[in-house]
Amino acid sequence: MMQKKCKRFLTAAMAATLISFQGTVFAEEMTSEELIPEEDLAPVEELTSAEESAPVEENSEPEIKFEESISDRDRFDDHNFSIEGRFFSPHFDANVKSDKIYYNGGKVGMKDNLGFGNDNAPEIILRYKRLSLDYIHIHGSGHRNFTGRDSLTFGGKTYRGHVDSKNTLHYLKLNVTNPIKMTEDGGLSWSYGLTGMFWKGKVSGTETTSGRSESRSEEYGVPIPTLGIGAQINILPQFNGYAHISGMYFGHYGHYYDFEAGIKYKPAPHFAITAGYRKIETKVNHKDDYGKLKMNGPFAGVRFDF
Repeated sequence: MMQKKCKRFLTAAMAATLISFQGTVFAEEMTSEELIPEEDLAPVEELTSAEESAPVEENSEPEIKFEESISDRDRFDDHNFSIEGRFFSPHFDANVKSDKIYYNGGKVGMKDNLGFGNDNAPEIILRYKRLSLDYIHIHGSGHRNFTGRDSLTFGGKTYRGHVDSKNTLHYLKLNVTNPIKMTEDGGLSWSYGLTGMFWKGKVSGTETTSGRSESRSEEYGVPIPTLGIGAQINILPQFNGYAHISGMYFGHYGHYYDFEAGIKYKPAPHFAITAGYRKIETKVNHKDDYGKLKMNGPFAGVRFDF
């Protein structure tokens, strides 16, 4: 019995050894060049090299393009900062009345009663992205003769005879422009801002009570919040037309508006020529105080972009 078990164990061991030997020989034959030629391995190596050299983009997302602000493109606003100088030639008309300024008990016409004629108004506009600052300066002088019952009261003093006057007007407009819709052909925008007008007048002449030559000065200023809307159209690659209006209505206290329309020609990337028409009107009415200012006329200018 013991001999049979030993015989079976030896037989199983020899069989296992034979199977292991045959597996080793088969593995060596499979790795030989006769079974797997070199030309069959080459394409696999080239494909692996191409895959390793190709860039791998992780979490790639489509590019997002934000719509450009209309203030940066409106009227060829392609740069962060610009400066524009204008020659504004307005028709000027103004009337004022207060407890210290009146003519025969009524309104004083700067043009009719003080001889303050039309004067050219230099203008400068600074722009930074959507923000703009506009400044207009008007300075002029006049003279009139008040005879008979005509009299001028200015600064609480009443004048007759020959009267000289000097007037200075500062116009400031701070504005922020925002896009509504922008296309390749043009666009729409809305704006908000603050406008300030500051007037100073001086009168010199013979005062009726004292009979002596005296001078009096008066000055007024008013800040006005504004809202506006504008449009532009791209006529040609170098030509652009635009129009915008801003203002505010105060009911029986008065109103203010500023309208402008023009064209812009841009012969060079950082230089442009502008021309157009502008009208500014302000009216203030409070108790016995009254003031009205109107300026309208053509303008021309040059602009530099940085």
